Amino acid sequence: MTAIIEISKSSVLDEVYKQTAYIGKNKSLDGKITYYSIAATGDNATMLERFWKEATAFTTGNLKQHIADISITTRADETGREINPIPALADPTEVLKITLTMPKTYSGNQTKSINSSLYSYFVNYITSRWMAITSKEEAVYYEKYANISMEDVVNKLFNKQAPIRPT
Repeated sequence: MTAIIEISKSSVLDEVYKQTAYIGKNKSLDGKITYYSIAATGDNATMLERFWKEATAFTTGNLKQHIADISITTRADETGREINPIPALADPTEVLKITLTMPKTYSGNQTKSINSSLYSYFVNYITSRWMAITSKEEAVYYEKYANISMEDVVNKLFNKQAPIRPT
């Protein structure tokens, strides 16, 4: 049995932008709103790209025993050309696709939940790395939830469905 997990970089980064904007808007330092010093924006794409790659590497390390294939696809325009043909630049249209080989006792019902937990891992990991630069006390909180999300993914991968006896 195979399970396919897909994580969209643009969805993850949109959520990171929202989280960091919310934190910046609601946090004050010496009575001043810290929005501009905390919120991640498109100007920070190079750093966020590095954090995306770190999250991808940690994910593949944690799931390596089940990984059959990993691919990264990008959205192409109508002519078939890549929208961002220069691979050195951060491409927000990337989609990480992980194909997992699962034992027969794996419950396929878990795949959607695994995808959701892995998405949460990416968002919280990238947010924690960004917060480590902009607001260290917030970084611990998001790192904790990133770790919880990855533990949840691993637990679900090893959750086995009890065999059903024919009657």
